[in-house]
Amino acid sequence: MNPKLEAAIDRLYAAFARPTPAAVEGCPCCTTEEELRGLVETPLRELTSDQLGGYGFSALSTVGSEDDLRYFWPRLVELAAHGEDYPDPEVVFSKPKMAGWRSWPVEEQAATEHFAAMMLEDFSETEYGCWELDSWVCALGRLLDDLPPRLAPLLRDTPAAGANLFALYSRNEEELARGKLGNAFWSDEPRAEAA
Repeated sequence: MNPKLEAAIDRLYAAFARPTPAAVEGCPCCTTEEELRGLVETPLRELTSDQLGGYGFSALSTVGSEDDLRYFWPRLVELAAHGEDYPDPEVVFSKPKMAGWRSWPVEEQAATEHFAAMMLEDFSETEYGCWELDSWVCALGRLLDDLPPRLAPLLRDTPAAGANLFALYSRNEEELARGKLGNAFWSDEPRAEAA
């Protein structure tokens, strides 16, 4: 992983440092007591994608509170950045908006913004597969209100940027002809219309 992304993740851990929640509440149809206990009994940086996956998918809808999300946020981001097979980045990165992240303390907002900026910057430095790149673009679009100008790293004169821009276009080519984007997670985003 790009060292700038690793540093951005470390910044998230520092900004969101807080005591472990005493308990995480959840709908018994969506999670078990054992799963919820595991979330608070395992040190944050040791939580696996298996342990955190159900929470990441259901956070704020049927499991946990905004405070819980802020506790788990650095680990959720880290697992997503490492490509762990657990809820799609599009799901994970929609959670802060549900929690009103623009009202979080300034250092938490800044650390979240910084990670997004480093992820976008990585598009000019690291070649992604078309589905992975499309997933990240959509995920960051669900987090940020001003994504289009932030995609400028895809226009840089680097081999990775050129490959990634082509991959993103190829992934969405058919839908772009209809003024849409291909990722199904855009369907509930009002800003998903292609310009």
